[in-house]
Amino acid sequence: MSYGDNNVLALIDSSYVSNRAPAGYADADVLSLIDSDYVSARAAAGGSSITTYANYAAFPTSGNTLSDQAYDEATDTLYIWNSSQWLDINRQTVFSYYLINAGDFTGPKEGTQSITPNNNITLTNLAASIDAAVGSAIIFDVEKNDSAIQSFTIPSGQTEITANFNSNLTFTNSDNISVDITSGTGKDLVVKINYKET
Repeated sequence: MSYGDNNVLALIDSSYVSNRAPAGYADADVLSLIDSDYVSARAAAGGSSITTYANYAAFPTSGNTLSDQAYDEATDTLYIWNSSQWLDINRQTVFSYYLINAGDFTGPKEGTQSITPNNNITLTNLAASIDAAVGSAIIFDVEKNDSAIQSFTIPSGQTEITANFNSNLTFTNSDNISVDITSGTGKDLVVKINYKET
């Protein structure tokens, strides 16, 4: 239900004020301060509203304002914008795995490391870096049981990225996580995968 200024002002009378005003305030003094400008200013400053999206992938990645809120219907999770990314406000402790491709590489190159979680986990985000900027993009896949689940790119001329995973990327203690380089040439790719236990 939405109330306009006049609807709110109609609800504020001397009995409302006298029941709430501190001792020493006259009803008329308080009521004289409450007008449509006062109500509009407080309604506008009331904070962010919550926008509902079908899933995390539908969340906007630009044009957001600090403290914007978004609800993910697919996972029944509420997020808040922190100026650079959407954060699950019901976050649990975040843990990390590191997958490292040491030395020079040229894609495509299959990863030589894999990790099997001890508990059920959900991937949240990652940070990836290479030793030095190169002239072409480095593209790599994060894989679940040797099948790509999401691709990431370190753009040419850059040495690092941070990015969120799509929603519902869950693993059990019978799954494995690995990283394959699909294209690009570089040195010392380090991928830090952050996750929470579920």
